[in-house]
Amino acid sequence: MKNLIYTIILSTFMYSCGSKPTQKSKSTTPPANSQTAIIQLDNIQLNVPEGWEKVTPTSSMRVAQMNLKSDPSIQMTVFFFGEQDMIQQNIDRWKGQFTQLTEFTELSSQKPEVSAVKILGTFKQKARPMASDFTEAPGYGTLAAIVPSKSGPYYIKLSAPEAIILSQENGFMQMLDSYSSN
Repeated sequence: MKNLIYTIILSTFMYSCGSKPTQKSKSTTPPANSQTAIIQLDNIQLNVPEGWEKVTPTSSMRVAQMNLKSDPSIQMTVFFFGEQDMIQQNIDRWKGQFTQLTEFTELSSQKPEVSAVKILGTFKQKARPMASDFTEAPGYGTLAAIVPSKSGPYYIKLSAPEAIILSQENGFMQMLDSYSSN
């Protein structure tokens, strides 16, 4: 009986290991000589910032995701919750994800319909999104934006150590400035 269990486990492991690399390489390898990557959302599109790569979202709640090429654990995520006009409520919620603010700035995009903020301070680092427990992470920040579409707003968010936020702010704004709708 023990041998049968080991055989099943080993077979399952070998099968799952053999199928993953092909799928992963197809979803993350950009085509040779590609131009700027585009994120297409409903009737809008944005250019992926330089130094980032568009990847398959790691959560079903995300409609798009980009990882920082130099550190793929740093993720910029895009969410969609349907038709709702809750710009200030979301900005307040993002501010509430910090126990102490050292900076809060409403950022100006070349596209007046796009709302964006930069928040720096002590972040409530959570093990999972809806958890009530958190660890204070000083020296953290968030770049976040609300981008309109015909079906409702998209929410773009990057939370990372302050040094990453500061180094990525220009690229984030260039992405927002690339916003176009049809």
